[in-house]
Amino acid sequence: MLEPRTPESSLTVHFFTHYCHPAGTYFRFHNLARALCNLGHNVTVFAGDADTSASKRDEVREGVLYHIHPDWRGARVFGAACHPGTAWTRARRVYPRADVIHLFQPFPSGTAAWHSASRSARVRCFDWDDLWIGGLVKTSPFGISSSWMERSVNALERQLPRRADHTTTCSGWLSHLAQTRGAAGTTVVPNGFWPAAPIDRAEARRRFGLADTAIVAGYMGHTVGELSWCFDALARIAEQHPSLVLAVCGPSARALESIDARMRSRIRYLGVLPPTDIPHFVAALDLGLLPLADSPFNRSRFPIKFAEYLGGGCSVLLSDVGECAVRAHDWPGVITAGTTSDAWCAAFASAIDRIASGVELKVDMGVIERQLSWHVIGRDLDATYRRLLDAT
Repeated sequence: MLEPRTPESSLTVHFFTHYCHPAGTYFRFHNLARALCNLGHNVTVFAGDADTSASKRDEVREGVLYHIHPDWRGARVFGAACHPGTAWTRARRVYPRADVIHLFQPFPSGTAAWHSASRSARVRCFDWDDLWIGGLVKTSPFGISSSWMERSVNALERQLPRRADHTTTCSGWLSHLAQTRGAAGTTVVPNGFWPAAPIDRAEARRRFGLADTAIVAGYMGHTVGELSWCFDALARIAEQHPSLVLAVCGPSARALESIDARMRSRIRYLGVLPPTDIPHFVAALDLGLLPLADSPFNRSRFPIKFAEYLGGGCSVLLSDVGECAVRAHDWPGVITAGTTSDAWCAAFASAIDRIASGVELKVDMGVIERQLSWHVIGRDLDATYRRLLDAT
């Protein structure tokens, strides 16, 4: 059990982000804020809201205070996160004093607020958790909105590491890139999970209409570049394993349009689940799936679903790409699966064969909690803040 800070040693920390919505899981900034609050720090998230008709408001989410400011209209022209009107409005606000201000992701609306708040902060941090330009966005997009997003985010991804006093990243690969772009210092902060009591598998399967006797592999997330690998892997071994099904949550229904008609009966599409349902989804699985092509985007990432699979005691089939693979090569319950679609399909078939034969793919929860508990990650971030403040 982590000891909370005394009032005398508590820090005032402000997080700045362009959005506030959860999508399947709460994002990185929320979990870090919650972990710092649990340590006794005063954390406020200053966030945007893509719902332009919403009101300016305060909310408390899992103990974290949010100041939420709606975006300007006209997102079709500029994009919600990059709207210059929203950036101007948020920059004009007077922000209270803070020991640390921490910007999450390189978008103009959050950056403008962070820059304005820097006048009354002792330490300014930037959190870079995946590569946008040259990563997620690989080619020059068409249209005013897409072109404006590319230009503005590209400029910020190049400038923010050297404008901040310190840069946190979710991977060693991204940390190195930040250093080449002039970062004064970097710290790798992984994504994690909240330890909780185990959930009964039979109960979890009933919740989603999954048969007790099925072998259930699961995919969750919004980034679907390699989702087709899971469909291909399922199709290759479907005849050998009649009880095998693939449960999918997170993507839009359009992501499933390419599925072979013969495989549709093997897919259980659950839509976008709320954060409270994710632990139950994980508990229902025999195997969690995390396919990643070998690309700059995936080398930069630490998908939060990796920790959530393992934190729920679910073994993970993981491409040998990125920070997750670097950290977890020797962890029980983590199966690495090469870097290509063919290697993925072969590793998937081997894992399902083992499950069908009664082999239990055990996760070492002691290792997982020591490495990926948000409690531990929050404590490490606290130590980073303390070191930076001591140097000022």
